Amino acid sequence: MSTAVYQPAEVLRFHTTPYSHLKNILATYSQVCTHIIYLHISTEKWEQLQYPFSRNSSPGSIHDIQDGKLYRELQKPDGFLTVPENTGLILCTDGVQLFKSSNQSFWPVLLAVTSLPPGIRMNAENLILAGVWQGPVKPPMKIILDPVIEKLQQLEVHGVTFQSPTGPKVVRAKLLVAVFDLPAKAMATNFVQYNSCTYCFDKGVHGIHF
Repeated sequence: MSTAVYQPAEVLRFHTTPYSHLKNILATYSQVCTHIIYLHISTEKWEQLQYPFSRNSSPGSIHDIQDGKLYRELQKPDGFLTVPENTGLILCTDGVQLFKSSNQSFWPVLLAVTSLPPGIRMNAENLILAGVWQGPVKPPMKIILDPVIEKLQQLEVHGVTFQSPTGPKVVRAKLLVAVFDLPAKAMATNFVQYNSCTYCFDKGVHGIHF
């Protein structure tokens, strides 16, 4: 599968388009790619994306996702995150009622870039809009998450090529974790109640308290 080459002017033109103008239920693959590339063609953003290679961490202490076991595995020699252009992603989604007098809800699917420092990682300009659901009922998570995850798998394997000042570069991104509040987590994991345990293998028994 070949990858398209994105020119900086094309990336900046998309990035300046307000999110309110994106009427797709799901953002296109190219929209996700262009936002990631935007973070790489800005000198200031590029320096911020090098945070994993410059931060100091103490063995055994966890201050950020980059201190986690999975992240460290990906930073080992020849690991996915040893390439400066590669990054990890955090997926998150939640719903909000658009108007008090309406039953319409709005569910954006957002991606945060783990290579950015935690202090600016969740800033609006750094978040990637991967999909949107609007409707009178809560969305079936499979409908809104499956296409996003499928596109992210393409981005991890094939990457996207763009023209940098120093020549063509390939950016790849890997989904590392998804973050939900308890009701959204229940929907994403197909549990009826949000207090259901997602870790136990033994079936629970009602009426037994410890």
